[in-house]
Amino acid sequence: RFKISMQPLGSPAAGMRLRGEVFVWLQDLGILEASDAAELTRRAAVLKPEVASPFENGLLVYDLLDALGLAGGNARSLRDSGAPLAKLQNWNALAPLLDAAGVPLDADTKALAVAGDVDSVAAVIESVFAGAQAGGGKRASGLSAGQAGQGQTAHPQHDSLGARAPAPRAPAGRAPAGV
Repeated sequence: RFKISMQPLGSPAAGMRLRGEVFVWLQDLGILEASDAAELTRRAAVLKPEVASPFENGLLVYDLLDALGLAGGNARSLRDSGAPLAKLQNWNALAPLLDAAGVPLDADTKALAVAGDVDSVAAVIESVFAGAQAGGGKRASGLSAGQAGQGQTAHPQHDSLGARAPAPRAPAGRAPAGV
């Protein structure tokens, strides 16, 4: 049976699409749960929009880097907000961390991520995955906007619904939104 959707693939309403192996890897790291996928097959997972949102604003990208030991431990400058200015601030803070992880973030990819392009955010996540698989999480290949579109448990500090149990690891210290 086919679903008919008026939303183009990659739009926020469609959710973020990740390769199946990346979704399983994020589960293994404690970033996602099986219930975080709106659609799940062996080949791909489409994240629910409310689960993709903390990736879009950069918070779960930080948590991913933190889980890999690449975050540097200072998350106080990150904001839990979907506002464009907060997203820009978060992605600006993530850029040097991603660069140190071997995933340089070019200006176009950052602009697409801030604009809410889920394909570009998924491409960043998949580049971190590729680097972790290739070099133990320390280096990854560079990422440009041309690579976008290849192709949770939201941690409680990011979950506006408050429906999640506490994550097993200590949460990063973030300032509340609007501070």
